[in-house]
Amino acid sequence: MASNENNQSSHQQWRNTSMPGPAGDNKNPRPPKIETESRVLNIIKNNEQGKVTKSLSANAKEFVPQTQSTLSASAQEFVPKNGPYYGNDVSQSIQDPNFRYTGARICQYLSTNLKNTHQFTDFHKMFMERCRKEFDNCNNLLTDSEFTQERLRGLTMFMAELFLNVQVRSPDDTWQRIHFLPDKMMDLVLCLLSKPDDLNIKCVCQLLKLSSGAILDNISAYNVKDKFEKVFTTLQSVKGDSDISK
Repeated sequence: MASNENNQSSHQQWRNTSMPGPAGDNKNPRPPKIETESRVLNIIKNNEQGKVTKSLSANAKEFVPQTQSTLSASAQEFVPKNGPYYGNDVSQSIQDPNFRYTGARICQYLSTNLKNTHQFTDFHKMFMERCRKEFDNCNNLLTDSEFTQERLRGLTMFMAELFLNVQVRSPDDTWQRIHFLPDKMMDLVLCLLSKPDDLNIKCVCQLLKLSSGAILDNISAYNVKDKFEKVFTTLQSVKGDSDISK
């Protein structure tokens, strides 16, 4: 029964990302650097066709946003056909290291700049629901093949990009990071550390390097202090593990 209640609580977190975040986490978000609606749609279209490249990801980082409330005629034609597949951005962001940052930026852009268009009204909800399903499967990913373990590592790093790059407007009209993501990130890290090897340890270190500063800025409010300390304790304990290179 307790397990079911915990699952329900976890599912509610993923659905309601506009819940008030921790006090002091209302800094203005880094604006999504995506220039125009057409460039966003082009990125998504290329992504669906499997044509994402390092160059595309790098260029997307330099875009400058423009607020829009309506879609162009060309976008109106594009979205109805391809809209149901936008959840594929999650898979692409997990599998392709060069697309994780861009995938998070696309989520931010579509969830804010285009949230009032009917084509994207439910985008954020759909996107986060797909992330939740991936998260709920993390233990299975760890125990299966090397391919699925690589997917788990990709998911872990993508959660860090979402935490750093996606912010939501809270009821008090401030911008806040998705407040429950640090907890999920630490769960994923501890999952990786339960099977310590070179690749998993490397992933954990990369995540800590990328996101620990932002977490530590408000660690008490994110309520992950115990898990954060457990991560470092576990890292110390696996130093002599036979599967870890010296």
